[in-house]
Order: sequence, then C-alpha cells, then structure tokens
Amino acid sequence: MLQAVNKNASHLSPPVRAALELSDEERIQRVRSPRWIGYPMAKCILDRLEDLLTYPPTHRMPGLLLVGETNNGKTMIINRFKRLHPANDNAEGETIHLPVLIVQAPPTPSEGRF
Repeated sequence: MLQAVNKNASHLSPPVRAALELSDEERIQRVRSPRWIGYPMAKCILDRLEDLLTYPPTHRMPGLLLVGETNNGKTMIINRFKRLHPANDNAEGETIHLPVLIVQAPPTPSEGRF
C-alpha cells in the first residue's frame, strides 16, 4: 500500500516523500513536533532581533520587549531566534559564548518576581 502511495506522490517535495517511508510511529512523532511557519510579522520580528544582535556596543543598548496575547507565537519566535544563534562552548576559553539568553516573565509579572 505504501509503495502505491509513493508512486502517486511525485508532486511532493523530496523531504515529504522521504517522510512517507517512515514507520507509523515516526510519522506520528513528526506530525506532533513543533513547526516553524514564518509568517510576515514573525519574519519582521526576527529581522529586528537580528539587527539588535549585531548592534555595535554602546552605553545604552537598544532592546525589544515582545508582548502579546497568549498563544500568538511569541515563544515560538524567540525559540526560533535562539536556535538560529546557538551557544558556543568556546573550548579554548574559560567561558561559553551565549549570543541569545531567553528570560520569560512569570504569568503575573512583578518586579520582585522577575
């Protein structure tokens, strides 16, 4: 049955066709895993974050506060940016290079809790 599906899948991209070869369990895991969908505002925010990351050092560095309703993709955008800029263990040095540090405010933020 799966081979019949593959013959009719010539319109699919190679990665999608390859996913058809996975076991049922692997395909279910793949479907359930998070996906990045780069909608225009998310791309704009990522571009702004990229600009902030490469901003020349100054005594008053600019920042960005990302605020929005629950389930609007804020954490997904930030996690995507973090994956694009992973930490470097810096094997020759005593410290690691951490280009992106994520701090998430508590559900009811206050200065003391933050």
